[in-house]
Parts: sequence; structure tokens; C-alpha cells
Amino acid sequence: IAFDFNRAIIALACIGAAQQSVEDTIEYTKGRHVFGKPLAKFEGVAFQVAEYLTLLEAARLIAYKCLWVKDRGLRHTKEAAMAKWLGPKVAAEAIHACIILHGHYGYNMDSPLEQRWRDVVGLEIGDGTPEIMKGIVARESHVTRVEVEAAREIYLTSSLIEIMPVCQFDGRVVGSGAPGAVTLALLAAYRSLTGEFPGT
Repeated sequence: IAFDFNRAIIALACIGAAQQSVEDTIEYTKGRHVFGKPLAKFEGVAFQVAEYLTLLEAARLIAYKCLWVKDRGLRHTKEAAMAKWLGPKVAAEAIHACIILHGHYGYNMDSPLEQRWRDVVGLEIGDGTPEIMKGIVARESHVTRVEVEAAREIYLTSSLIEIMPVCQFDGRVVGSGAPGAVTLALLAAYRSLTGEFPGT
């Protein structure tokens, strides 16, 4: 759970660095004139800025959703992994584009851009690499929240348990009649997603 919170915060830190870099680049390209007009007037520049402003906003909203879900006491592992994967990825790409748009000055160590880029790449690795985050998203997406809660309700509802047979489920005795395939599938889903047996 602590990992999940940290991952959302790391994503937001990366997004913040990239947002500042894009804003700095907007100001730079407005003031830098080539071929008689501001660099910002060229579509090749303006479209990059528009693209990264949009992607950064999308990544920020995923991180905010993660924290919103957490505040409601709900499982947010998938959202945290999404934020941790997408936030640093988009941030690193955005800052890299800003460095290119600044030319040599962007790469110079007197510029804050190269420092921000290295910081973001470091954060992309820390607390779980992109490959680990993708694996978590895939694992967490196998069953939905509704299915997990349904499994818990089925297990905890005594009237349903009474009609189930005595059977072994993950080394435990469950019920007293023939289990429905759906019930066992839901119980398995709950176990795989939470690592716990419902009601324990």
C-alpha cells in the first residue's frame, strides 16, 4: 500500500518537472526568432508543445484518480502502477523534446532542462521499473473490482455458504453442499487479487 502512494507521488513529481520545462520552452520559442518569425509559430514546434501539454495532463489525471481512490479507502494498486509508468515516461519524453527545441543551450549544464531530464529518468527506475508497472497493471486487470467485491459477498453470505458442499479451496474447507463454478471462480479471483481469503 505504501508503494502505491509513493508511485502516485513520484508520477506527479515527474509531471511537475516536465510541465515547468514545457512552460519554459513556450516562453523561449515565443522569443526566439528564425526566418523572420517566432519559433513558436512553426507547426513543428507548436504541435510538439500541444502534444506534450495534453499527454502531461492525461498522466496527471491518472495520478489524481489514484489518490482519489486511495482517499476512499479502496484498492488503488492498478491506478498507482498506471501513474508510475505513464507519468515518468511522458515527462522524460516531454523534457527531451524541450531540450531539442532549445538547441545547444538546452543540453548545456547551465540549463535546468538536462538536470530535470536526468532526475525524471532516475525516478522512472526507482520504486519499480516501467516493465514492473506494466506487469502490475496486467495482473490487476484480470478481474474487476465488482468481481472482487462479489466474491467477498458470496463468501460472507451465510445463506449461500449453507448450500455449498464441504470442499477444499486453497487448502481450506468451504461450505457444505455442491459449489457453483461461478462461486469458486469468484473466490479464486478474490484470492489472486488480494492475496487473502475472504473473511479472514
